[in-house]
Amino acid sequence: MHDVGFHLYHQSEKLILALRLINTASGTSLQKIKDLQVCEDCHTSIKFISKIVEGEIMPRDTNCFHHFEDAVCSCMDYWQC
Repeated sequence: MHDVGFHLYHQSEKLILALRLINTASGTSLQKIKDLQVCEDCHTSIKFISKIVEGEIMPRDTNCFHHFEDAVCSCMDYWQC
């Protein structure tokens, strides 16, 4: 059985976001397109990251767009739209 941390570490949503944050000026809005549904763990992580970076993060999943700003998401935490 794999460690839970192993699966969380390899979630592509977080990896993509980390790379974008490294290569983007602070406070810049981040928009990205992804054709996979955002999981609950990534949704929660992105909420807190939006608070830390003080910027907007707007991913799209297979069902809807999410607009994260100041640790709040436009889906009102109904992340499965």
